[in-house]
Amino acid sequence: MTLASQTNKTNTIIGITGATGFVGGAVLQQLLKNKHRVRLYVRDISRLDHTNMIPGDDLEIIVGDLNNVEKLHEFCKGLNTVIHCAAVISASHRKEYDTTNIVGTMNVVNAVKENKVKRFIYLSSLAATRPQTCFYAHTKRKSEISVKNLDAVCDYVILRPPAVYGPADKGTFELFKMAYQKNMLIMPSNKYTRNALIYVFDIADVIVKLVEIKKPLKGIFELDDGVKEGYSWENIRLVYQDIIKKPIRLFLLNKFLVYPLARIMDIFALVFNKKAYLSYDKAKLFFSDDWLCKGNRIENYLDWQPSVEAKEGFKLTLEWYKKNKWL
Repeated sequence: MTLASQTNKTNTIIGITGATGFVGGAVLQQLLKNKHRVRLYVRDISRLDHTNMIPGDDLEIIVGDLNNVEKLHEFCKGLNTVIHCAAVISASHRKEYDTTNIVGTMNVVNAVKENKVKRFIYLSSLAATRPQTCFYAHTKRKSEISVKNLDAVCDYVILRPPAVYGPADKGTFELFKMAYQKNMLIMPSNKYTRNALIYVFDIADVIVKLVEIKKPLKGIFELDDGVKEGYSWENIRLVYQDIIKKPIRLFLLNKFLVYPLARIMDIFALVFNKKAYLSYDKAKLFFSDDWLCKGNRIENYLDWQPSVEAKEGFKLTLEWYKKNKWL
């Protein structure tokens, strides 16, 4: 499927996996805005957000999954850059994480090698800094090892963002909904935990700049919204309170309550073959140490600075939810 255009910024083609997802969709939007030629690799075309596309966009779509080696080679053929955003972030079974995050990424990397793609940009996660925490963190760290095998072949950049939020995010929507409709926040965590955050379009801007830079760049880089000390849950409560203009109560659930409940949810998920609302594996993420970016920062190597802190970002996100009838 192709949408033709005569207004390309360059003749090079940029490939994206995971464009039906939250971050990948924002990256696609920014690339099209900058008049790039784009080729998408999607598993389910019906999930593609066509509201971000306009007549004149140069967009090619290839349908396949990350275990379809033949389709991946078709996808990578002739590409200048591949942006790999596709990932499983929540699953009922470890095998789902392994199949997509480890094996799937390895398949993409192999296709990149064989088609001599010049640059590979991989969206990893800050969770990869603690692979022992949960299955998701472990698979993201393992997938980074596959990406580093490109060292002798092409430029590669691994990005490790912290918690990402923004318009169209289903992951943080429940928090916004709870604060907006119930005037409260209930979270499995402790009051001392501090979390780095980043607005989704700040990540998209970084990735577009990585596509457009001419100089070689390789390595693993972290990025956040520039608030280096991060946010406590009390800080986050105050941000919600400020944008909603109502008092917001905060309730933090300790692990002695959360872990048994998460185990029960896992059992129900297994019995009814559904994803657990909060699995035991993912619950461990909430009780880890501070999730702050302490590694190699991308802004030290790229002409980029984060532009949106939590107060502005939460306000923009809330406005989007309301405008699009989510709230």
